[in-house]
Amino acid sequence: MTRTEPVSSAPESYVVRIYRRNAAVPGRVTGTVEVVGSGSESSFRSLRELQKILAGPAQRPGLNPNP
Repeated sequence: MTRTEPVSSAPESYVVRIYRRNAAVPGRVTGTVEVVGSGSESSFRSLRELQKILAGPAQRPGLNPNP
């Protein structure tokens, strides 16, 4: 018997680009996250924002398709 998962729970692939980081404050980073295959991209300014983006669609209100 094979278990089938709903499409919405399929794993997503991301490209994370970090443009700047602050060595004195490890949680302060600046970059972008792209959802592979969708063209959606979002920017982040801290590790907490990056974590929210990667948490899932409910946590990604600022995700802009094809910026």
